[in-house]
Amino acid sequence: MVLKSLMSVACVLVFTAFKANASVIYTYTGNNFTSTTVPYTTDMNVTLQFETAIPLTGTGAMTNVSAGILSYTMFDGIKTLTEEDSVIDVFMNIDTTTGQPTEWSIHATNEFGQSLGDTVNRMKTIYSSYSGGPDSVEKIECISIPPEVGECMGFIYGTGADVFNAPGSPGSWSVVPIPAAIWLFGSGLIGLIGLVRRKQSV
Repeated sequence: MVLKSLMSVACVLVFTAFKANASVIYTYTGNNFTSTTVPYTTDMNVTLQFETAIPLTGTGAMTNVSAGILSYTMFDGIKTLTEEDSVIDVFMNIDTTTGQPTEWSIHATNEFGQSLGDTVNRMKTIYSSYSGGPDSVEKIECISIPPEVGECMGFIYGTGADVFNAPGSPGSWSVVPIPAAIWLFGSGLIGLIGLVRRKQSV
């Protein structure tokens, strides 16, 4: 009875994987900062993870893909930004064969919607395969934010960090289709069930 239930669950998992949209998780891990001011250190880096409903397709040029991002998390070692508290702009050149990003320009900011006196984090990661632009982050404090505007009128520069690498030494990307992971889990479960059944029949 238990075996039949497990088989049913496994079949549902695999079927769901094939029926589901091909959501994809893109994860970027930047190189460690090479120039920092407190509280940033050279052990920190910029990381970004975002999800799209379908795989990003290559166009042979930098394209704004921000509209296709369902959710994201960006971390600079100090502050985390998400779609709940910030805005992100993502331009990418996607390899038409591998589906991997080859060039990108990413900027996330929570400049807007802050309360008076709040700390503002501006975060960006920029890399170009031919110019070697560095990852960089800034942590900036507002001088004032008029409630009717919700925007900083001036800044007191705080702290920041940068990555200075030779061209051709960017951070790394991981591209993982979600249904593929589910299918692998379902396949593993089916294999485990088959092993259990085989032992029971011996």
